[in-house]
Amino acid sequence: MWTRTNGALTLVIQRGYDDYAKKLMGYPWGSIPRLLLFWINSEAVRTKSRHLEWGAAYNGTGKRSDSRRLREQMLRLFARISYQQSSADSRRWLNMEVTADGELW
Repeated sequence: MWTRTNGALTLVIQRGYDDYAKKLMGYPWGSIPRLLLFWINSEAVRTKSRHLEWGAAYNGTGKRSDSRRLREQMLRLFARISYQQSSADSRRWLNMEVTADGELW
């Protein structure tokens, strides 16, 4: 779990689990997840739909191929993100998911 705290507010990012590889995934980092979030928001507004289809073909032939890095960062990005606020007598939280469910081929 990765956290950052500012006063009583804490940002928490929990890593997802890759059930195929039987291991925890890393955290999203770099320009790919930021651009992916931009695309998701833009595409949802443009199509007026919560269902988005990525039209790119997966060609992950090399260890550092663009499509392999995109796929890995997509899996990392779709983890759980939450904000938590704590005081001596109360607790508040807001769980946010980039997607509630998905299918990645």
